[in-house]
Amino acid sequence: MTGGRFRSKTVEDFLSNFTSSSTIRGYRCHLKDFFEVIDKDPDNYIIDIRRLDYNQRLDSLEEYEKDIKKFWKWKIKKCSAPKTVSNATNCVKVFLKQYRIRLDDVVWENIRRRGTGNKPITQEKTMTKEILKEILIHGDAKAKAMFLVLASSGLRIGELVKLDLHDIDTTTKPTKIIVRYFGPDTVKNKSSRVTFISDEATVALKEWLKLRTSSMDLAVKRTNFPNVKKNNNQAYFDNNRVFPFKENNVRTIWNGLIEKAGYDQKDVRTNRYLVHVHSLRKYFRTRFSRQNRDVAEVLMGHDGYLGGVYLRFTEDEKRVEYLKGMNHLLIFETAVNSEELKNLQVEFEETKRKLEDANRKIDLISKDLYSNPDLKTMILNTIAEYVKKE
Repeated sequence: MTGGRFRSKTVEDFLSNFTSSSTIRGYRCHLKDFFEVIDKDPDNYIIDIRRLDYNQRLDSLEEYEKDIKKFWKWKIKKCSAPKTVSNATNCVKVFLKQYRIRLDDVVWENIRRRGTGNKPITQEKTMTKEILKEILIHGDAKAKAMFLVLASSGLRIGELVKLDLHDIDTTTKPTKIIVRYFGPDTVKNKSSRVTFISDEATVALKEWLKLRTSSMDLAVKRTNFPNVKKNNNQAYFDNNRVFPFKENNVRTIWNGLIEKAGYDQKDVRTNRYLVHVHSLRKYFRTRFSRQNRDVAEVLMGHDGYLGGVYLRFTEDEKRVEYLKGMNHLLIFETAVNSEELKNLQVEFEETKRKLEDANRKIDLISKDLYSNPDLKTMILNTIAEYVKKE
């Protein structure tokens, strides 16, 4: 099976069990590669081994095992990232199990043990405040708003582009964002949550909202896509989304900024940018964890064991913690923490004391000067001689 679009009733029936568009898209790609590598028709691939006798069942399972190993070796030879290899083989495993084809655990265990793990191999560049500032300085109002919101809230890109205007409350301190769960393609852990953005992100967001309508009008006029109705811009705005773009648009805008800033280097093996847009979510977790790691996890929507059982914060508690740690998230504004503020206060008091001492000494000298006529005459003569020489 080579060339053309990948079409298979068996595969589509399998994918119909999932609701997340990203899962469906990823599994379809992995299965397309699998059947192209083993060169077999997916619609004739599945055999009901339950109806076979013992020897036939063993022969069939052995063939399936050979196909899996062939696919796995091909992914390794292709120098795919370990996580990609792991996801691809797991996809095939789930696919076969769906049709009652269960291989021994030792088959999958051997693949896992002989692999290179499932960790990313791209050597990412750690995002810092200085790097982010150099990148965002090249952005327009839209870009600054998007990426400052991401960096100060811990939002995923998919969550950002689905935010509705009603999900943002700029009247609170700090600005509150409601991340709503409407379906499998909205929130990853299938539950709504509240997060916040920094004051500077709020300023950038308000500036973008002033320009949003005119910007979208211009985008509609420029587009040549046949499905866009230029006389009905509201359809393009997609139910008043704050950022009416797709995830790929956000990544494209980000890539353009890092190219202008000179941070567009790529990993030699994976060809991925060392500084990518997902770094903003990592930036938030790293920086805000200095204030409260548990609250950082909750704001990001990490629904792990601790998050589901032990971590229970009220909205007010999260708000207070965010206000305390917001300085860690500022990019363009100068952050002054409580310790620095205390040090500045001590320096101010010390300078004030020295100034008062100096004023007292000047007063004493002045009194001595006017109470001693001879000293006063000597000083005036000295000044006169100096002026005469000049």
